[in-house]
Amino acid sequence: MTKELTVLFPSLAQPCWRGVAHMLRSNPDGLSIRIIGTERFKGSLERLLVHQCYETPYPDEPGYISSIVEICEAERIDAIFAGCEPDARALSLHRREIESHGASLVMSDHAIIERAADKVAFMESVATLGLPVAGWRLVDSHDSLRAGALSLGYPEREVALKPRGLAGRKGFWILSSAPRDATRFFLTRDKEERISLPEVEALYEALPSPPDLLLMEYLPGLEYSVDAFRGQEVAVAIPRERLKTQGGLSIHTRLADRPDLAEATVKIAEALGLTSLFGIQFRLDADGVPKVLECNPRIQASIGLSLLSGANLAWMALQEALGDRAVRPPSLSTKGELRWIWRGLIEGERGSAAF
Repeated sequence: MTKELTVLFPSLAQPCWRGVAHMLRSNPDGLSIRIIGTERFKGSLERLLVHQCYETPYPDEPGYISSIVEICEAERIDAIFAGCEPDARALSLHRREIESHGASLVMSDHAIIERAADKVAFMESVATLGLPVAGWRLVDSHDSLRAGALSLGYPEREVALKPRGLAGRKGFWILSSAPRDATRFFLTRDKEERISLPEVEALYEALPSPPDLLLMEYLPGLEYSVDAFRGQEVAVAIPRERLKTQGGLSIHTRLADRPDLAEATVKIAEALGLTSLFGIQFRLDADGVPKVLECNPRIQASIGLSLLSGANLAWMALQEALGDRAVRPPSLSTKGELRWIWRGLIEGERGSAAF
């Protein structure tokens, strides 16, 4: 490798880029890392934290790929990371064109990203592996909405509801027959996520073209997210507990000694063909059994914490993307925490850092 590498992070609004940048700058080879970013609108503070920032269209708008190519040529980009699925989907679809300009994409192939991001296709794939998964039903009609909810135990049991193709907690609700908590609804900033089946049915009927939804068994236990890398010869998975979340982001998360979740994550990645950086989420059911929830076929927001495990996942992924072979860390720690305020703070037995 050269003494300096230039990497591009599209959409600096995604919080993962700070963790990845910190990991790359902490590379064991001591290489200088030059960070280029993009944003959708002028004036963000994030532009002050990178070497150069460009304004680009959204990934689904005309001109997005051509603007990325222009940046690659102007800045001599070595590699591109993606922290959100729209960017990953658009970039991977045009991999050949982008990589012909000298920039390697640090992500899975397009078809694999699409399948892993589709919650139904993902759950169908995982079901063949013999791993515990949350019970689920596809909703593609009014009748299937009610039938699916009842088959999962509603109204005696709460049922999770989410759009088939959206990431994070976008569109997430809990079907519940319990009355609303008036104090939480009116007097706190917490989102009231519970809604009754009749309310959802009325809203679903009102849409001229309702989206496909996914009903899932509601799991009341602790949630785990596993940050992972898979290359040609090495796969590393770092589980962590999601102690507090906000808008789908883990604002307090802690490394977890769960080799079972690490092994399950690698097994899922091998079955789906996932490579580079990605994440798998699990949650405990009422009996304490971890069940597979979903896949993030891109960099997860709190990946920076994994550095305290002793595994620099971002650096390993960059090595592979540039044609080298990643090397497995000699040992892994399970002690470390991350808290998000405006910046990320990680603390553990291997040290602490802010990014």
